Amino acid sequence: MRLCPVHPGNPGRNIEGEYRLICEGTYSLPDFLQWHKIRDLHKIEACRDPPEGSEMRQRGGSEQPVKGRRTTRPKARNSLTIAPSIADLQKQVGALTLELQEAREQQTATADVLKVISRSAFDLQAVLQTLVESAARLCDADMTLITRQRDGVFFRAEAYGFPEQFIEYSFPIPVAADRGSAIGRALLEGTAIHIPDALADPEYTFTEGQRLGDFRAVLAVPMLRDGAPIGVIVMTRKEARPFTQKQIELATTFADQAVIAIENVRLFDEVRTRTRELTEALTYQTGSANILKVIASSPRPRGVRAPSGPHP
Repeated sequence: MRLCPVHPGNPGRNIEGEYRLICEGTYSLPDFLQWHKIRDLHKIEACRDPPEGSEMRQRGGSEQPVKGRRTTRPKARNSLTIAPSIADLQKQVGALTLELQEAREQQTATADVLKVISRSAFDLQAVLQTLVESAARLCDADMTLITRQRDGVFFRAEAYGFPEQFIEYSFPIPVAADRGSAIGRALLEGTAIHIPDALADPEYTFTEGQRLGDFRAVLAVPMLRDGAPIGVIVMTRKEARPFTQKQIELATTFADQAVIAIENVRLFDEVRTRTRELTEALTYQTGSANILKVIASSPRPRGVRAPSGPHP
Protein backbone atom coordinates (compact mmCIF):
# COMPACT_ATOMS: atom_id res chain seq x y z
CA MET A 1 0.00 0.00 0.00
CA ARG A 2 1.48 3.32 -1.06
CA LEU A 3 0.58 6.80 -2.27
CA CYS A 4 1.36 8.12 -5.71
CA PRO A 5 0.70 11.48 -7.38
CA VAL A 6 -2.74 11.97 -8.94
CA HIS A 7 -1.19 12.75 -12.37
CA PRO A 8 2.01 10.70 -12.58
CA GLY A 9 2.44 11.21 -16.34
CA ASN A 10 2.08 14.97 -16.13
CA PRO A 11 3.82 16.39 -13.06
CA GLY A 12 2.79 19.88 -14.06
CA ARG A 13 -0.83 19.04 -13.36
CA ASN A 14 -0.14 17.70 -9.88
CA ILE A 15 -1.27 19.86 -7.02
CA GLU A 16 0.79 19.77 -3.89
CA GLY A 17 -0.66 17.48 -1.31
CA GLU A 18 -2.89 15.46 -3.75
CA TYR A 19 -2.10 11.74 -3.85
CA ARG A 20 -3.79 8.56 -4.97
CA LEU A 21 -3.79 5.47 -2.79
CA ILE A 22 -2.46 2.31 -4.52
CA CYS A 23 -3.38 -0.95 -2.74
CA GLU A 24 -1.68 -4.21 -3.54
CA GLY A 25 -3.11 -7.11 -1.64
CA THR A 26 -5.77 -7.18 1.07
CA TYR A 27 -5.73 -4.71 3.94
CA SER A 28 -8.01 -3.98 6.82
CA LEU A 29 -8.96 -0.57 8.13
CA PRO A 30 -6.61 -0.73 11.18
CA ASP A 31 -3.69 -1.50 8.86
CA PHE A 32 -4.55 1.53 6.79
CA LEU A 33 -4.81 3.77 9.84
CA GLN A 34 -1.42 2.61 11.04
CA TRP A 35 0.09 3.20 7.62
CA HIS A 36 -1.16 6.75 7.24
CA LYS A 37 -2.07 9.48 9.60
CA ILE A 38 -5.74 10.16 10.01
CA ARG A 39 -5.27 13.85 9.27
CA ASP A 40 -4.09 13.01 5.72
CA LEU A 41 -7.15 10.94 4.76
CA HIS A 42 -8.88 13.93 3.19
CA LYS A 43 -6.07 14.13 0.61
CA ILE A 44 -6.69 10.63 -0.75
CA GLU A 45 -8.68 10.41 -3.98
CA ALA A 46 -10.50 7.18 -4.74
CA CYS A 47 -9.16 5.44 -7.85
CA ARG A 48 -11.62 4.44 -10.58
CA ASP A 49 -11.66 0.90 -11.87
CA PRO A 50 -9.33 0.29 -14.81
CA PRO A 51 -10.89 0.45 -18.29
CA GLU A 52 -12.72 -2.66 -19.43
CA GLY A 53 -10.47 -5.11 -21.25
CA SER A 54 -7.27 -4.03 -19.49
CA GLU A 55 -5.69 -4.09 -16.08
CA MET A 56 -3.53 -1.31 -14.68
CA ARG A 57 -0.39 -1.99 -12.78
CA GLN A 58 2.50 0.10 -11.60
CA ARG A 59 5.62 -0.08 -13.74
CA GLY A 60 8.57 2.17 -12.99
CA GLY A 61 6.45 4.81 -11.29
CA SER A 62 3.86 4.99 -14.12
CA GLU A 63 0.59 3.20 -14.78
CA GLN A 64 0.42 1.16 -17.97
CA PRO A 65 -2.42 -1.05 -19.22
CA VAL A 66 -1.90 -4.81 -19.38
CA LYS A 67 -3.79 -6.22 -22.36
CA GLY A 68 -5.44 -9.61 -22.78
CA ARG A 69 -7.56 -9.84 -19.62
CA ARG A 70 -11.08 -8.60 -19.15
CA THR A 71 -12.58 -7.57 -15.90
CA THR A 72 -15.68 -9.26 -14.58
CA ARG A 73 -17.43 -6.03 -13.81
CA PRO A 74 -20.77 -6.08 -15.67
CA LYS A 75 -21.54 -3.41 -18.20
CA ALA A 76 -23.95 -0.71 -17.25
CA ARG A 77 -26.96 -0.85 -19.52
CA ASN A 78 -28.72 2.28 -20.45
CA SER A 79 -32.42 1.47 -20.22
CA LEU A 80 -34.89 4.09 -21.28
CA THR A 81 -38.38 3.52 -19.92
CA ILE A 82 -41.17 5.72 -21.18
CA ALA A 83 -44.20 6.02 -18.94
CA PRO A 84 -47.49 5.40 -20.77
CA SER A 85 -49.58 8.45 -21.45
CA ILE A 86 -53.06 9.03 -20.07
CA ALA A 87 -54.55 8.41 -23.51
CA ASP A 88 -52.82 5.02 -23.75
CA LEU A 89 -54.03 4.05 -20.29
CA GLN A 90 -57.58 5.08 -21.14
CA LYS A 91 -57.42 3.04 -24.33
CA GLN A 92 -56.22 -0.03 -22.41
CA VAL A 93 -58.93 0.39 -19.79
CA GLY A 94 -61.56 0.70 -22.53
CA ALA A 95 -60.35 -2.45 -24.29
CA LEU A 96 -60.32 -4.44 -21.04
CA THR A 97 -63.79 -3.17 -20.12
CA LEU A 98 -65.17 -4.21 -23.51
CA GLU A 99 -63.57 -7.64 -23.22
CA LEU A 100 -65.03 -8.10 -19.74
CA GLN A 101 -68.47 -7.07 -20.96
CA GLU A 102 -68.32 -9.54 -23.87
CA ALA A 103 -67.23 -12.33 -21.51
CA ARG A 104 -70.14 -11.57 -19.17
CA GLU A 105 -72.63 -11.55 -22.04
CA GLN A 106 -71.28 -14.86 -23.31
CA GLN A 107 -71.48 -16.40 -19.85
CA THR A 108 -75.04 -15.13 -19.38
CA ALA A 109 -76.15 -16.47 -22.77
CA THR A 110 -74.57 -19.84 -22.09
CA ALA A 111 -76.27 -20.03 -18.72
CA ASP A 112 -79.62 -19.13 -20.31
CA VAL A 113 -79.28 -21.88 -22.91
CA LEU A 114 -78.30 -24.46 -20.31
CA LYS A 115 -81.19 -23.34 -18.13
CA VAL A 116 -83.62 -23.82 -21.01
CA ILE A 117 -82.10 -27.24 -21.71
CA SER A 118 -82.63 -28.30 -18.09
CA ARG A 119 -86.16 -26.91 -17.87
CA SER A 120 -87.36 -27.95 -21.34
CA ALA A 121 -85.26 -31.05 -21.83
CA PHE A 122 -87.95 -32.65 -23.98
CA ASP A 123 -89.06 -29.54 -25.89
CA LEU A 124 -86.28 -29.49 -28.49
CA GLN A 125 -87.80 -26.74 -30.59
CA ALA A 126 -87.90 -24.31 -27.65
CA VAL A 127 -84.28 -25.08 -26.74
CA LEU A 128 -82.98 -24.64 -30.29
CA GLN A 129 -84.98 -21.44 -30.78
CA THR A 130 -83.40 -19.93 -27.67
CA LEU A 131 -80.01 -21.06 -28.90
CA VAL A 132 -80.23 -19.42 -32.34
CA GLU A 133 -81.40 -16.13 -30.83
CA SER A 134 -78.53 -16.08 -28.33
CA ALA A 135 -76.01 -17.01 -31.02
CA ALA A 136 -77.17 -14.20 -33.30
CA ARG A 137 -76.89 -11.64 -30.52
CA LEU A 138 -73.46 -12.64 -29.24
CA CYS A 139 -71.84 -13.31 -32.63
CA ASP A 140 -73.18 -10.07 -34.12
CA ALA A 141 -75.12 -11.93 -36.82
CA ASP A 142 -78.22 -10.67 -38.57
CA MET A 143 -79.77 -14.10 -39.16
CA THR A 144 -79.24 -17.57 -37.72
CA LEU A 145 -80.70 -21.02 -38.38
CA ILE A 146 -80.12 -24.66 -37.50
CA THR A 147 -80.14 -27.57 -39.91
CA ARG A 148 -80.86 -31.01 -38.46
CA GLN A 149 -81.79 -34.50 -39.56
CA ARG A 150 -85.28 -35.75 -40.23
CA ASP A 151 -85.56 -39.39 -41.28
CA GLY A 152 -81.88 -39.42 -42.22
CA VAL A 153 -82.12 -36.28 -44.40
CA PHE A 154 -80.96 -32.80 -43.45
CA PHE A 155 -83.48 -29.95 -43.50
CA ARG A 156 -83.37 -26.35 -42.34
CA ALA A 157 -85.31 -26.05 -39.11
CA GLU A 158 -85.32 -23.37 -36.38
CA ALA A 159 -84.45 -19.88 -37.67
CA TYR A 160 -84.05 -16.33 -36.41
CA GLY A 161 -84.09 -13.12 -38.44
CA PHE A 162 -84.63 -14.65 -41.89
CA PRO A 163 -87.40 -13.22 -44.07
CA GLU A 164 -90.52 -15.27 -44.61
CA GLN A 165 -89.88 -15.79 -48.34
CA PHE A 166 -86.53 -17.41 -47.56
CA ILE A 167 -88.14 -19.80 -45.06
CA GLU A 168 -90.91 -20.80 -47.50
CA TYR A 169 -88.37 -21.43 -50.24
CA SER A 170 -85.51 -23.17 -48.42
CA PHE A 171 -87.06 -25.15 -45.57
CA PRO A 172 -88.75 -27.83 -47.75
CA ILE A 173 -85.52 -28.37 -49.75
CA PRO A 174 -83.19 -31.14 -48.47
CA VAL A 175 -79.62 -30.03 -47.88
CA ALA A 176 -77.02 -32.04 -49.78
CA ALA A 177 -73.44 -32.51 -48.57
CA ASP A 178 -71.74 -30.61 -51.39
CA ARG A 179 -69.83 -27.37 -51.96
CA GLY A 180 -72.78 -25.46 -53.36
CA SER A 181 -73.70 -23.97 -49.97
CA ALA A 182 -72.05 -23.26 -46.65
CA ILE A 183 -74.22 -25.89 -44.93
CA GLY A 184 -73.31 -28.49 -47.56
CA ARG A 185 -69.60 -27.78 -47.13
CA ALA A 186 -69.86 -28.08 -43.34
CA LEU A 187 -71.60 -31.46 -43.71
CA LEU A 188 -69.04 -32.55 -46.29
CA GLU A 189 -65.88 -31.49 -44.44
CA GLY A 190 -67.04 -31.68 -40.82
CA THR A 191 -65.37 -28.35 -39.96
CA ALA A 192 -66.44 -24.72 -39.65
CA ILE A 193 -66.96 -23.04 -43.03
CA HIS A 194 -66.47 -19.27 -43.27
CA ILE A 195 -67.48 -17.44 -46.47
CA PRO A 196 -66.74 -13.70 -46.15
CA ASP A 197 -68.83 -12.89 -49.24
CA ALA A 198 -71.16 -15.41 -50.86
CA LEU A 199 -71.41 -13.31 -54.02
CA ALA A 200 -67.64 -13.47 -54.51
CA ASP A 201 -67.42 -17.25 -53.99
CA PRO A 202 -67.37 -19.07 -57.36
CA GLU A 203 -68.42 -22.41 -55.79
CA TYR A 204 -71.47 -21.00 -54.05
CA THR A 205 -74.56 -22.10 -56.03
CA PHE A 206 -77.33 -21.52 -53.46
CA THR A 207 -77.94 -18.23 -55.25
CA GLU A 208 -81.73 -18.10 -55.00
CA GLY A 209 -81.63 -18.65 -51.28
CA GLN A 210 -78.94 -15.98 -50.98
CA ARG A 211 -81.09 -13.54 -52.94
CA LEU A 212 -84.20 -14.21 -50.85
CA GLY A 213 -82.27 -14.13 -47.58
CA ASP A 214 -80.30 -11.04 -48.63
CA PHE A 215 -77.07 -12.12 -46.88
CA ARG A 216 -73.41 -11.88 -47.85
CA ALA A 217 -71.14 -13.23 -45.09
CA VAL A 218 -71.88 -16.82 -43.99
CA LEU A 219 -70.55 -18.93 -41.13
CA ALA A 220 -71.58 -22.61 -40.91
CA VAL A 221 -70.45 -24.77 -37.96
CA PRO A 222 -71.26 -28.51 -37.91
CA MET A 223 -72.85 -30.05 -34.85
CA LEU A 224 -70.75 -33.17 -34.31
CA ARG A 225 -71.61 -36.32 -32.38
CA ASP A 226 -68.80 -38.86 -32.22
CA GLY A 227 -67.13 -37.02 -35.10
CA ALA A 228 -70.15 -37.24 -37.40
CA PRO A 229 -72.37 -34.23 -38.18
CA ILE A 230 -75.95 -34.39 -36.96
CA GLY A 231 -76.74 -30.83 -38.00
CA VAL A 232 -75.29 -27.39 -38.76
CA ILE A 233 -75.70 -24.01 -37.13
CA VAL A 234 -75.52 -21.15 -39.66
CA MET A 235 -74.99 -17.42 -39.09
CA THR A 236 -75.23 -14.77 -41.79
CA ARG A 237 -74.70 -11.03 -42.21
CA LYS A 238 -76.29 -8.71 -44.74
CA GLU A 239 -72.94 -7.10 -45.48
CA ALA A 240 -69.66 -8.68 -46.57
CA ARG A 241 -68.09 -8.36 -43.13
CA PRO A 242 -66.13 -11.45 -42.04
CA PHE A 243 -66.64 -13.11 -38.68
CA THR A 244 -63.75 -12.91 -36.24
CA GLN A 245 -61.92 -15.93 -34.86
CA LYS A 246 -63.44 -15.29 -31.45
CA GLN A 247 -66.93 -15.32 -32.96
CA ILE A 248 -66.16 -18.57 -34.80
CA GLU A 249 -65.08 -20.17 -31.52
CA LEU A 250 -68.24 -18.89 -29.84
CA ALA A 251 -70.38 -20.33 -32.65
CA THR A 252 -68.65 -23.68 -32.08
CA THR A 253 -69.71 -23.50 -28.43
CA PHE A 254 -73.33 -22.96 -29.45
CA ALA A 255 -73.07 -25.92 -31.84
CA ASP A 256 -71.89 -28.11 -28.95
CA GLN A 257 -74.83 -26.95 -26.84
CA ALA A 258 -77.21 -27.82 -29.67
CA VAL A 259 -75.72 -31.32 -29.77
CA ILE A 260 -76.36 -31.68 -26.02
CA ALA A 261 -79.99 -30.64 -26.45
CA ILE A 262 -80.56 -32.98 -29.39
CA GLU A 263 -78.87 -35.87 -27.59
CA ASN A 264 -81.00 -35.34 -24.49
CA VAL A 265 -84.18 -35.58 -26.55
CA ARG A 266 -82.88 -38.60 -28.47
CA LEU A 267 -81.98 -40.46 -25.27
CA PHE A 268 -85.32 -39.58 -23.74
CA ASP A 269 -87.14 -40.87 -26.82
CA GLU A 270 -85.13 -44.09 -26.68
CA VAL A 271 -85.92 -44.59 -23.00
CA ARG A 272 -89.59 -43.82 -23.57
CA THR A 273 -89.76 -46.25 -26.50
CA ARG A 274 -88.03 -48.96 -24.49
CA THR A 275 -90.33 -48.40 -21.54
CA ARG A 276 -93.37 -48.66 -23.77
CA GLU A 277 -92.11 -51.91 -25.28
CA LEU A 278 -91.43 -53.38 -21.85
CA THR A 279 -94.85 -52.29 -20.64
CA GLU A 280 -96.54 -53.90 -23.63
CA ALA A 281 -94.55 -57.12 -23.13
CA LEU A 282 -95.41 -57.20 -19.43
CA THR A 283 -99.08 -56.61 -20.21
CA TYR A 284 -99.06 -59.46 -22.73
CA GLN A 285 -97.39 -61.81 -20.25
CA THR A 286 -99.80 -60.85 -17.52
CA GLY A 287 -102.78 -61.44 -19.80
CA SER A 288 -101.45 -64.82 -20.90
CA ALA A 289 -100.89 -65.85 -17.30
CA ASN A 290 -104.43 -64.87 -16.38
CA ILE A 291 -105.86 -66.84 -19.27
CA LEU A 292 -103.92 -69.93 -18.27
CA LYS A 293 -105.03 -69.52 -14.70
CA VAL A 294 -108.67 -69.33 -15.74
CA ILE A 295 -108.30 -72.41 -17.93
CA ALA A 296 -106.68 -74.35 -15.12
CA SER A 297 -109.36 -73.42 -12.59
CA SER A 298 -112.41 -73.97 -14.84
CA PRO A 299 -114.65 -77.12 -14.05
CA ARG A 300 -114.43 -80.14 -16.42
CA PRO A 301 -117.46 -82.00 -17.86
CA ARG A 302 -118.52 -85.30 -16.22
CA GLY A 303 -116.89 -88.40 -17.59
CA VAL A 304 -113.89 -86.48 -18.80
CA ARG A 305 -110.76 -87.15 -16.92
CA ALA A 306 -107.68 -85.03 -17.01
CA PRO A 307 -104.80 -86.76 -18.70
CA SER A 308 -102.62 -88.46 -16.08
CA GLY A 309 -99.59 -89.02 -18.21
CA PRO A 310 -98.37 -89.85 -21.66
CA HIS A 311 -100.10 -92.63 -23.57
CA PRO A 312 -98.13 -95.77 -24.40
